[in-house]
Order: sequence, then structure tokens, then C-alpha cells
Amino acid sequence: MNYIDIKKLHTKYVAIYCRVSTAGQDTLKQITLAEIYLTQNNVPMDNIIRFIDHNVSANKLAARDRPELQKLLTEIKAGKIDTLLLQSRDRLARNFYEYIELVKVLHHFNVNVVFTDSGQPPFSEVLSIEALYGIFPQFDGRTNARRTQQTNKRYPNRILGFDVIGKRHEKRYIPNLQKTGELK
Repeated sequence: MNYIDIKKLHTKYVAIYCRVSTAGQDTLKQITLAEIYLTQNNVPMDNIIRFIDHNVSANKLAARDRPELQKLLTEIKAGKIDTLLLQSRDRLARNFYEYIELVKVLHHFNVNVVFTDSGQPPFSEVLSIEALYGIFPQFDGRTNARRTQQTNKRYPNRILGFDVIGKRHEKRYIPNLQKTGELK
């Protein structure tokens, strides 16, 4: 009797896609959740491809303008990826219509999607169900953008307790102990 070598069944790659909106954020949590999943499921690390968009806001940039997402889609369309790990749906898109287009690609190429955040419902193979889930990231994105805008109006060009060095995509925040007690 011949046995199947499970490692030979996985000839395609597992992709990890991470995205953070600002230079002040990092992808450590997203990567850690993906690595925990990979370890728990004994996925060989040589079958992993990472796609990481740093400082790329899905509220401000269309999917076509996010370089690592476009590389990921190219690999999916080439048939090289069979599984995609994401922390949550909002890492893919904040726009409902973009999310649906991305889901259609994932469905068409039979990509298994795994959300590593335990609070996410599993990815559905039914487009209308995923469409429903796709509404929430857009709403959350708008809420986050509104809160950020309100904060920037109240505290223009600074974060409480920090000096801002640089502009736009190159911003860094340096602690300033004299500013930490400004709000009472």
C-alpha cells in the first residue's frame, strides 16, 4: 500500500498579507498571528511568501495603488498561491466595492482565506455573505478617518507627549516629557 506524502500535496504557496496605514504603526501583531497559525498547522516555512504594505492607508489609496497587494494578486492569478493568511478583512480593503472585487478574485482562483484574528467570522465561499462582511471594514474605516480628522483639528501636527519629526510618509514621533501633562 502506498501512502501519500502530505508535503507533496502542497506544491503551492501560502501567502501572508499585512498592511498598516501609517508610518507610526508596525506589522508585528499581524505577522505574529500568522506565524502562530503556521506553527499550529505545521506549514513548512519554505512554502510561505510575505506581502507587506507599510504606511499604506486603504482609506486613502485604492487597491490598485497598493504595491504589495498588487504583487499578491499577480501571484494568485498565476496560480502560485492556494492559501492567504490575513489578520482581518480590513487589511484587504476598506472600500466595499474593492473588497467585493478582491473576493471575486479569491473565489475564482480557489484561494483558501484564513483570518488569524479570532474575532473574524470565517471566510465564506458565498459571495453575498462576504459582501455583507465587506460592509463593516468600510464603516470602520470611515469612523477611524473621522476620529483622526477630529484629533488633528484639536491637536494639529502633534501627538500628545510627542514631537513630530518629518512630514507625511516620513513622520516619526519622539517623546517629549514636557508635553505629557498638557491635558488635565
